[in-house]
Amino acid sequence: MQEIISNKDGHCPLCDNENLDYSFAQHTDGTLKKLPYVCLWCGANGTAVYDSDDNFITHENVCNKFGDFIEDSELIAINNADDKGFLGYNFDKYKLRDQDCVNIGRYFEYGGCEYEFSIEWICLQGCFIPCLRVFNDAWKGLYEEHMPLLKTLADNDSKNLSPKAMRKLLNKLGYKDTDKGE
Repeated sequence: MQEIISNKDGHCPLCDNENLDYSFAQHTDGTLKKLPYVCLWCGANGTAVYDSDDNFITHENVCNKFGDFIEDSELIAINNADDKGFLGYNFDKYKLRDQDCVNIGRYFEYGGCEYEFSIEWICLQGCFIPCLRVFNDAWKGLYEEHMPLLKTLADNDSKNLSPKAMRKLLNKLGYKDTDKGE
């Protein structure tokens, strides 16, 4: 069964792509404004709901490209399930790379995330050291929600924190361990 992965304004709730076509007639339902759309990437369609001040509330009546309805209860759960969290990976265990990685972000209860950045341990001069990697879709979230983490990292400048120590630090700062790492 396909699931909702995003409940953000201007993003497809099924694929999180920002290529939505709103060229259909809008209508109002009391004080709510409703804009039908279709995702030009995956073919999903539904209705974006806004309040009287044009603040996004939710998506409703979401269907995949085959017309299969996706339950609204999943959308409500996503709206209430935004948690800062992290996932820990030991890449050596999975034989993908010779480094560890901790992904940090805002995760949805039903999978997917609003944004994500990572701390990766890379080999530099024979030692594995932590490196912060932030993609452009996480810059705003990093700035708005993770300043205490950045302050703590700055307080530990040039210290070689291990992946285990990083997970402990994140727990101390209130991040939810969504994977329980290895």
